Amino acid sequence: MVHASGQESIDIVIIDDDALSRGKAPYHWLNSFEGLKQAGIIILSGSYSLAEVTEKLRKGAKACVGKHMPLELLHEAITSVLNGECWVEEDLRHHYSLPDKRRYGGVMIPEIVQFNILTAAEKTVIRKLLQGMTVTDIANKTCRSVKTISSQKQSAMRKLQVNSIVELYRTFSKVAAN
Repeated sequence: MVHASGQESIDIVIIDDDALSRGKAPYHWLNSFEGLKQAGIIILSGSYSLAEVTEKLRKGAKACVGKHMPLELLHEAITSVLNGECWVEEDLRHHYSLPDKRRYGGVMIPEIVQFNILTAAEKTVIRKLLQGMTVTDIANKTCRSVKTISSQKQSAMRKLQVNSIVELYRTFSKVAAN
């Protein structure tokens, strides 16, 4: 397909993420489709979290559809991508500001404008973690206990659907500076 792409115009590419990622680093294969950046890449995936969707959009996908979702949503994603829009499933849309777009590596993706589902304290903890501070540093700076900061960190990470600081940083570091 990649070879044929030089000869014909391709509007949409639908990729099974699970089939391409077996035993390899997540999303390594997106670089293989560099010549298809003008085509709308839609990713079908068995795992569907905010962190994973955001990472796939940053890597160049225009839509991510969970395999557990109804087929009608794939049709909706295809229609949106053909119209030049990014598509995100309704349950995750509130994390994104779809009309406001930002460029990352030349690819237009929805910007995460704020962590709407987090409390003010959780937002502060996450921003400070993304700045490189430890839980102890944050506790000392804010005059709160390490246990309180740790609880807020865990609660925020649960809400953001990330499992580690590395995943948090990889997913949200570019937008936390705003």
